[in-house]
Amino acid sequence: YNHYKNPAGHDQYILDLSEIIASGEETGKVPPGIYAEYAFMLYEKGNFPEAINYFKKEQDKWPESNVIMTKMINNAKKRSSQTEEQKDSSKNDISQVQEVAK
Repeated sequence: YNHYKNPAGHDQYILDLSEIIASGEETGKVPPGIYAEYAFMLYEKGNFPEAINYFKKEQDKWPESNVIMTKMINNAKKRSSQTEEQKDSSKNDISQVQEVAK
């Protein structure tokens, strides 16, 4: 909750979640929603492949989350492909500018 009220603490919040996950995985007891929350933080940072990984972990650990996790995974896949297309487009633009400059 504090993360949403204080976005400056975003990186610390991500670190805290990763520590909760590491501790929970050692004992086999990751609380419900923690994988999903961590995945969403990664999603917000643009790390879509890793976000997908953690959304899937939430889905596997908590089957009742299947519907929402499937939607989040599909959204992350879509955003990831859009990001890749933008990178490819930028590379093409740079190549065209370089060709014109010659």
